Amino acid sequence: MISEGSVSDGRAYVIQSGSVEVIRGGKIIDTLGAGELFGEIALITSEPRTASIRVKEPTEVLVLNRDEFLLLVKNSEKQQEIRKEIMRRIKANFESDIES
Repeated sequence: MISEGSVSDGRAYVIQSGSVEVIRGGKIIDTLGAGELFGEIALITSEPRTASIRVKEPTEVLVLNRDEFLLLVKNSEKQQEIRKEIMRRIKANFESDIES
């Protein structure tokens, strides 16, 4: 289970099927489905988890360690999109922290 504030287990996750809710500060802030990624911010920054993840339905994920994650991003045709999404999430988390 991924809980907001917990120490990263050194893994990121790509949803293969199903969906999850992203919860921050007790509020659902997003729903992720097949092909989407979670756990990457803590993996990259080595900071505590920025959100909790709750499974909405039976879900299968691909588990990636840091090296596998970096290799996936480096070799992906969607490298720029992945980087932009990660930066968007980091920015959103930062703005949320300032507003709190």
